[in-house]
Amino acid sequence: MATVKEIREAARTIPVLREVDVLVAGGGTAGMVAGLAAARAGAQTLVLERLNCLGGNFTAGLMGTTWTFSDQKKLIVRGIPLEIIERLAEQGGTVVGNISKDCFTIYDTELAKFVLQDMYEAELNLEVLYYTWVVDTIVEDNVVKGVIIESKSGRQAILAKTTVDATGDADVAARAKAEFMMAAKQDLHPVSLLCKIANVDLDEMFEFYERNPSFIGNFTGGWQHSGFHCFRLNEELQNADLPLEMEYLRDWFILFYTTPRPGEIIFNMTGETQIDGTDVVELTKGELVSRKRLSQALWCLRQYVPGFKNAYITTTASSLGVRETRRIVGEHILTKDEIVANTRFPDAVCSYGAPVGVHTADGTNAVFARLKPGTSYDIPYRCLLPKKIDGLLVTGRCISVTPEATGSTRNMTACMALGQASGVAAALASAKGIVPRALGTEELVSALLSQGVYLEGRSALAEKAGEQKPNLNDSTK
Repeated sequence: MATVKEIREAARTIPVLREVDVLVAGGGTAGMVAGLAAARAGAQTLVLERLNCLGGNFTAGLMGTTWTFSDQKKLIVRGIPLEIIERLAEQGGTVVGNISKDCFTIYDTELAKFVLQDMYEAELNLEVLYYTWVVDTIVEDNVVKGVIIESKSGRQAILAKTTVDATGDADVAARAKAEFMMAAKQDLHPVSLLCKIANVDLDEMFEFYERNPSFIGNFTGGWQHSGFHCFRLNEELQNADLPLEMEYLRDWFILFYTTPRPGEIIFNMTGETQIDGTDVVELTKGELVSRKRLSQALWCLRQYVPGFKNAYITTTASSLGVRETRRIVGEHILTKDEIVANTRFPDAVCSYGAPVGVHTADGTNAVFARLKPGTSYDIPYRCLLPKKIDGLLVTGRCISVTPEATGSTRNMTACMALGQASGVAAALASAKGIVPRALGTEELVSALLSQGVYLEGRSALAEKAGEQKPNLNDSTK
């Protein structure tokens, strides 16, 4: 009997579930902010999310720490991203620190789900649908008109004046036949599956690392940081008698840090290498290998790091942490050279100051090209605009950047800032009945400033003129 290679699906009529001003495909780190920004700018907004909560890696992904709200001297990521952190701080969901200077802002991932839900419920023209996958894009004459979704309710359509692709993998753009880039499989950043470890005797652990400060490593590169961070386990395991299958842990990317909760640690390590995050078979492999490695790492912690003797894993992330897949080819492709040169752009939609970090493809290390304290770079609006496809904005880690540059722009804080930029731009374009590419720079910048966004140079002038008065709390509580 011949093997069936394909099935031809019969044509069918697809019901339209919603018609909205702004559709945000993906409610993750960028999409959660894009939805809020669009709604606050006056657009009837719908956010689609495949998981059961907003936030993506910020919540379900268990990151628990987001870095570089500042340029080490002042806050440069403000607006809605900062509002989220401040709301968490008000409820005791952050580790005490100075967000204007700290490298990392540590927060409680579970509390963040409730904070985001409260923020969404406060917006009358904002709706979210969970358990929903975007499976195709509706395109007419190279203009995106909406998307096709699949859920427990079957196959349905969402129509929108403007669509924001916040899928992380440029799914909407790719299905619209927009041009995109993707690194060769052997060069892709590794994937990670994070977990929470409970019942850690933190006093015993702190005492151990106080006696051995060199063991902590220099992951922060001299930046201040709240909470505790440890990079690698090579020193702790130098005299360890490891089973053969765990020998790789002596030279492996491993990062773990405290949370706002007593006795709790977030564990973030390389799960698997050379995983294509757009391939379901490879994603499954990445998940299986990563989970096994978490159990191996916990065994090592229990055996060789004081304080972990009775520790256990309470939860693993709801989805695999994928650092890199598709990136659109936009009107501008941001480069690493432009980042380290602190480049300014006339159409800047956010300023950012994170180092360019590359998780080496072999899974063993992370290397950084760091910016000088007090400096930052701009991300231009053109990086959000795919070539030849209109009616669509792309946001988050799949914007138009080179493989090297994504080491900075993919960070959660940058994605949140890009989410606000895309949401505001989508709302303005929808209100004017134009495609996002036709939106005027000054109108967009003015709207972003009115939502509290900081743009190096422009914001300083606005604040001096009294046009923008930031409501900032430098110290999380």
